[in-house]
Amino acid sequence: MASDIAGGHSIPEGDMIDATSKLQLEAAEVRTQKPNWPSYLRSQMIPQEDFNLLTAYEAARSKDERDRVLREHDENGQAVKTIVNLLNNVAKDQNIRYVLTLFDDMLSEDKSRVDLVHRAAHRQKRTAWGWFLGLLQRQDNFIVNQMSSVIAKLACYGSTQMDGQDLNYYFSFLKDQLRTSTVNVEPPLAPDDVSSKSEASARIATYIYRFGQAKIP
Repeated sequence: MASDIAGGHSIPEGDMIDATSKLQLEAAEVRTQKPNWPSYLRSQMIPQEDFNLLTAYEAARSKDERDRVLREHDENGQAVKTIVNLLNNVAKDQNIRYVLTLFDDMLSEDKSRVDLVHRAAHRQKRTAWGWFLGLLQRQDNFIVNQMSSVIAKLACYGSTQMDGQDLNYYFSFLKDQLRTSTVNVEPPLAPDDVSSKSEASARIATYIYRFGQAKIP
């Protein structure tokens, strides 16, 4: 059985299941690789307010505690500001992987948390998409997938629609991913090539499956 997407393509459900399973395993490993935030604070790579939010959120042991931390840092949009600061100012891919996984988990745990992001963007008289779309150009496949997952959640769960240039940019990204996963691949394929192509196709299937449910004009 397959899911249809724009343009007449169909995505085997097995691809989506395989992609989800692989990404979940990778995310589980990423969660164990917590950055040394005190070192970042001492070297002034992150400000005190970002450090305070991160350590309080990581220390929370229940959804209620995490909700409390987010509420305490929502008045001035600090929770979202911290995430945006880290994604733009922490250079190491490993740390960006961790922050994006934390962010994705945060939205997965409670869909209403997307409102924190959209409110923070509204305070700055902008939309949230511009903070995140640039990360889709990273070379790290895990970062690209997690960022695409977050963008899909912001579109699906929130009341702010993606439109105009942002929507065109994201759809162009999806089309490019489809194109580059299939072009110039001729049989016979070496085992590693088959695995690489299958993983790329599975990732793209996941992007489109997630975003296909979004509230778009």
